[in-house]
Amino acid sequence: MNTRRKLQIVLLSGRIGAGKTRLAARLVDRHAATLVKTRELILRTLPRTSDKRQELQRAGERLDRQTDGRWLAEALAALIDERRSNDELPAGLFVLDAVRINGQIGAIRRAFGDSVVHHVHLTASPETLEKRFSQRKVRSDDGVTWSQAAANATERKVEGLASFADTVINTDYCTPEDVSVRATALLGLIPPVCRPVSRRLGGRAVRERGKGQHRRSHRAGV
Repeated sequence: MNTRRKLQIVLLSGRIGAGKTRLAARLVDRHAATLVKTRELILRTLPRTSDKRQELQRAGERLDRQTDGRWLAEALAALIDERRSNDELPAGLFVLDAVRINGQIGAIRRAFGDSVVHHVHLTASPETLEKRFSQRKVRSDDGVTWSQAAANATERKVEGLASFADTVINTDYCTPEDVSVRATALLGLIPPVCRPVSRRLGGRAVRERGKGQHRRSHRAGV
């Protein structure tokens, strides 16, 4: 097993179009992270599920109801164990591209520990989310309108996960580079942002919660 870096797991949450996919890609490209897609864990758990968005949403909700979200922790643990036994782990950083309910987050924290799990929540205005959705080119979204995707019951509640996150970033007011810097600073992969986080930039405040404590800071409005 590769032991260059201790195990770290990043959980990404946020509504469709908030910027999860882009952040995950940067962590893969710049820090050799292993990307774990929740949709693929659903398909591993329920292999007869269609890969269309609405079918995946329904399958995930069914698993959540049956296990209170524990299925995701179990599927993630199985995947990590497979990578370890096959010596395929490029580094100790795993990125789970979408958590949807607090039950999933709690189960993963219990399975791996708070020191290993880091939860980053991305948020954006409804107008920005709709615009980004219209620009997406994802096969599972074929034939799905923004109103249909946003109407899903779980999707409507995802924004509430901000209150459980270690870091909350408004991607309306941050460039992709800003988002990456904030996320990697949380992981200790690079030094914290050189500008004091208490400085007000762009007039937008953000709450960031550290491990075992609460603190106030501000979103970068670069």
